[in-house]
Amino acid sequence: MIKVNVVNAGFPGRFYRTAALLALLFLLPSGLLAQNGNARVEIFGGGSFLKGDRNFIIDGSAIETKYATGGIIGGRFTVDLSQHLAIEAAYGGGTNNLRVTFTQPPVFERGFGVRVHRFTGNALYYLGDPDAQSRFFVTLGAGLVRFSPTDKAKDAALLEFIDEPAPIDVNTKIDFNFGGGYESRINDSLGFRFDVRDHIAPIPRYGVPQNPTAGVAAFYPVSGQVHNWETSLGIVFYLSRR
Repeated sequence: MIKVNVVNAGFPGRFYRTAALLALLFLLPSGLLAQNGNARVEIFGGGSFLKGDRNFIIDGSAIETKYATGGIIGGRFTVDLSQHLAIEAAYGGGTNNLRVTFTQPPVFERGFGVRVHRFTGNALYYLGDPDAQSRFFVTLGAGLVRFSPTDKAKDAALLEFIDEPAPIDVNTKIDFNFGGGYESRINDSLGFRFDVRDHIAPIPRYGVPQNPTAGVAAFYPVSGQVHNWETSLGIVFYLSRR
């Protein structure tokens, strides 16, 4: 029987508890500022481009792993701290499926569904006149990202993951991001916003060892970071009037 030690007990609970704590840290001061801080909520959707391509050889077979482009939806709550500086809490969820390709003849591919959930807190710096109808901004922040294989992917990996069967599970990582965008106010209640961001996190291995391990057949020899580029367009609802 193949065993892989997966340190995963309580992962979903820890992820959501930590996310809730981060939300409180950002939203409590935001609530105090909401009355005069131009508080706003954004609902957004866009594309997710997860760049985590890796190439390696196992037992003489050349293998490439990469992530498919997917979509993302989410929401943000933003409050101004000053004429140029704002803070926000955000959640985004989407799909970036893992592809495992054997690149030497006979060439074939395996696919594993992966859902990506991300909770972040960011600071934003708006450029230009604070009274302008439209402004560009830059942003920097951090949070948590949860790479979650689907049940179907877990079942498939138990039959064959890379070159051996393996139990795979959720990975939660620290996420750092930076980027910029453009926000435009249409009227006192509505606006729109465009964002481009790069989210940087350690590459997930889903509980499978990086190197050959005594008593464990499966391993996944990848390391380093992934860059998850996201573009999004959202509708902004202003909670306070100018």
